[in-house]
Amino acid sequence: MLTTKQALLFIILFQYVPRFLRMVPLTSELKRTAGVFAETAWAGAAYYLLLYMLASHVSFALFFFMMLNSAKSLPCSI
Repeated sequence: MLTTKQALLFIILFQYVPRFLRMVPLTSELKRTAGVFAETAWAGAAYYLLLYMLASHVSFALFFFMMLNSAKSLPCSI
């Protein structure tokens, strides 16, 4: 049986899978129809900024839950 913390970890991490899987076909479709990814540098930069923000949210979620687990295992000195 999953504990509450493990269930929360799985829920938060799995919410990013559909977001990422939705972006992959959109990128390939855009490259196939237009021949290039973006017509202007600003459009490409905005898209890559969105990908960076998604990756940073995933990495922070992992970091947050690892810190919760390590803080729980340490004895509290307060």
